[in-house]
Amino acid sequence: EDHSGNAAAIKRFHNTAVFGHPLTKEKMNAPFQILPYQKYVWGKSAPATIEPVPQKIETALGQMVPVHTPGHSKDHTSFFLKKAGVLFSGDLYLADKIKFFRSDEDVGTQIMSLKKILKLDFDTLLCNHYPKLEQGKNRIEKKLAFLEELYGNTIRLWKKGYSEKQIFSTLKLKEDYFIKYFCLGNVSMINGVRSVIRHHETRKDN
Repeated sequence: EDHSGNAAAIKRFHNTAVFGHPLTKEKMNAPFQILPYQKYVWGKSAPATIEPVPQKIETALGQMVPVHTPGHSKDHTSFFLKKAGVLFSGDLYLADKIKFFRSDEDVGTQIMSLKKILKLDFDTLLCNHYPKLEQGKNRIEKKLAFLEELYGNTIRLWKKGYSEKQIFSTLKLKEDYFIKYFCLGNVSMINGVRSVIRHHETRKDN
């Protein structure tokens, strides 16, 4: 879909290699099912041969390094241009505050990825949706603060015995019902609450 659905077309039209994380390579090797709304918005997803992304990539702006930043998806990868002080963040940032989450996102893992990225020296944040030419690191800090607050408040109420819906209501979170129902529940704000609880319970079991 929107993450890798154009990989086969790029490979075919430009006669070029497409690189990705090993999990991306595994996923794209064969046809896979996507949800109706994904097919409606982005069309069919065709399989493609993905090459392993090199540890370092030489560019006109200097050496670019891939950084595995899971959370939004398991294979999510950002790219860092150290010399230029630029981070290609994919869907890691999106916005200071997130209005909805996919059902398979892991908020806890996203928090760890944001902390990982903050150790890098960059100012320009090239997000797919809202690029920031200056103070990009500050925007990552804002996103991290939002997710940490959501995580902390959710678990605090969860430990008191609140249900997912009670937590959602108590925290006064807002739901975009058009998005939720159009996406058949795959994208919603309550998915964020569920993701936090799932991550917390998984860590507790381990």
